Amino acid sequence: ADVLPETESISVLLGTPGPAQKTTLQLCDARDKVLGYLKYGEKPMALSAIRNEYNILKKIPSNLGPTALKFGTLGDGSAVIIDAVGGEPVHASLPPDKSVVDFLNTMVVGAEKNVIEHPWVKNCINPTTNEWVQDLSDRNWAVVIQHGDYAPWNLRITTNGLRAFDWE
Repeated sequence: ADVLPETESISVLLGTPGPAQKTTLQLCDARDKVLGYLKYGEKPMALSAIRNEYNILKKIPSNLGPTALKFGTLGDGSAVIIDAVGGEPVHASLPPDKSVVDFLNTMVVGAEKNVIEHPWVKNCINPTTNEWVQDLSDRNWAVVIQHGDYAPWNLRITTNGLRAFDWE
């Protein structure tokens, strides 16, 4: 009630059944304008995804995605409330539109590094035993904010440029 008090209607979206299943509530005003979303989960993987999305949204620049409005315990699980990203969908194309590439380039946060020394690789996999990583070691890679699902259906064209959502 204290977050998005103008909410008048709710649509329930159930995620794919399984260990990461979440329930998403789409929160709308009296004119059916989407105000935001409440994402809820009880299972460990869902709890992790929800907490991760909240933490990422609190750290990234505000022009990259939605705003996390509230996070906490709800019933037997956890929930995050985020505001809606308005605008128009981005159309998929190859090569991607220049605006999509330019937006992606705004996520660079560090100097290029060899894949063996790259923080993402160091934190996620063993680069000395992974042949795929070895195949990528002939060049350097930018350190970027990682969206995880950077695809046209998770982008919107707004009056202030592109914004990405679903940062979990």
